[in-house]
Amino acid sequence: MSLEKQYKLDGLYFGRIGKLLRPFWTSRDSRRAWLFSALLFGMVPLYSMMGLRVAELQGQVANALLGQHSGLFVHLLVLTGVFALVRTGTEVVQQLLDARIIVDWRRHLTTQLTDQYLARRTYYEILTTESVDNPDQRIQMEALPFCQMFALMPRMLLGALMDMTLQVGLLYSLSPLLFVVTVVFIAVRFLVTLFIYTPTIRLNYNLTLKEADLRFGLLQVREHGESVALYRGEQAERRQILNRLGSTLKAQWHQMRYLSFAAASSGLVMAVWAVLPNAILGPLFLEHQLNYGSIATATAAAATLLSAVGQIEAFIPILAISAPSVVRLAEVSEAYEALEHAPVSTAQVPRIQFATGPVLDIQDMTLLTPGGERALIKKLNLKVGRHQSVAVAGMTGVGKSSLLRGMAGLWTRGEGLIVLPPPDQVFFLPQKPYMVLGTLRDQLTYPWRGAQHQDDERLQSYLEQVMLGALTERFAGGLDAVQNWSHTLSLGEQQRLGFCRLLLNPGPYVFLDEATSAVDVRTEEHLFGMLRRAGCAFISVCHRPSAIELHERVLFLKEEGEWEIRERPGGASAAAEVLVRA
Repeated sequence: MSLEKQYKLDGLYFGRIGKLLRPFWTSRDSRRAWLFSALLFGMVPLYSMMGLRVAELQGQVANALLGQHSGLFVHLLVLTGVFALVRTGTEVVQQLLDARIIVDWRRHLTTQLTDQYLARRTYYEILTTESVDNPDQRIQMEALPFCQMFALMPRMLLGALMDMTLQVGLLYSLSPLLFVVTVVFIAVRFLVTLFIYTPTIRLNYNLTLKEADLRFGLLQVREHGESVALYRGEQAERRQILNRLGSTLKAQWHQMRYLSFAAASSGLVMAVWAVLPNAILGPLFLEHQLNYGSIATATAAAATLLSAVGQIEAFIPILAISAPSVVRLAEVSEAYEALEHAPVSTAQVPRIQFATGPVLDIQDMTLLTPGGERALIKKLNLKVGRHQSVAVAGMTGVGKSSLLRGMAGLWTRGEGLIVLPPPDQVFFLPQKPYMVLGTLRDQLTYPWRGAQHQDDERLQSYLEQVMLGALTERFAGGLDAVQNWSHTLSLGEQQRLGFCRLLLNPGPYVFLDEATSAVDVRTEEHLFGMLRRAGCAFISVCHRPSAIELHERVLFLKEEGEWEIRERPGGASAAAEVLVRA
């Protein structure tokens, strides 16, 4: 979608708002929010009536003061304070109820977006297509301002409209001329505000994108700190961060400069209001057509009326500011919806078909890159029974790891059929295992297919099987120790920990993508022996001859999508020959 369409408060924008509003307010989680909303709306008349009484009493206080009625003055002054306190107390209660609604709504919205982000591997689709930038930041940062705005808007609009209704009647009864002038002034001010703040949608959206880009640049250094340190790439990282900062500050300056102009324009309009009421009411007082108290009441009523209209006008810049939040949240949800409603296969975009069966059976499969630019593997036929093993070898770039992505259902562009056992009977081990945030126990039991219920002794025995038994002694807390495991453990230790997860989540089929590349030959032989003793069938992407010779067959991938299957390499020499020919 073009960026120009993102800048408009049009049907697309309000449709996105509706999609983000509907799930919470139609769910069971919103019952408390509906109750609190009813209480809030019930308080609106009380709040407005207190404002009306304060405006009326101000005139009476002025008259009592001019008439030197000290007793009446004190009485009216106390009443004014009481009504003002009730109005303030009502506002405080409204703010607390609003805060509870916002917290409940944010929890539901963030949970919904997280579920959509994780469902159907939306996160992976976003990663590979780069269709949505910084989805993590969107979910974490944009949900709160969205909920704040749309939770407060209905009550504030209703309160402003009620204030306007009450104050208009009071103002008209005191000075029809001031009433007409105030209405005209309000209309002019509204149009000026609308004209001024519409361009800020583009400015706010651009600034939001630049801020997200700056955060991403900083995040890269944190995630790849070791690589940066080994390359001594501090100056290069400084350049890319400062370049992003420069773009961000440029966008920020454009926004701040325009907002200063907008504030100055609004100030000029309000400067007119500073003299307008007195300019109209002063001559009436001098001609004895109004007493001083009526002037005070009319001025207060006009000010309250203008304030009420100001609350409505305030939603114009709020809508402009919220546009990036609405767009950025909606795009995460829309990425999920696109996957949910995408056809399994079309003539324009052919897809590999998947089925469930007892063994791995690939039939006439052609695997393309996600964009369809290149055929990595053509018409592959491969059947791997229980307890069998296949090494996948070939030159770099021919599609070895991509074949595993295809079997996992991550890359589906192409044609043919892949039959796999059910997901709970299949386990994938990448070259660099994913280290989750949490304890050592969490690392072992990921992805928690019932493994979290294992007792400590059993977990310790699995660690010892992969030669990591000393880990529980190395860190204070043992299995409950919390570390940044991706930095604390070497890659070889992480790979062995991946095999430990395999023992805790046993399945008859294991797919390995150079999962032993960082361990020594002896350890590699021990790990593959564990798989064989466990009765697993395993399909491994391999480069080293030592790994290839541990498999019964070799699927040798060639350039231009060609392939060849070689039975039982005859030891290390034959395995080496495979690599040389690759």
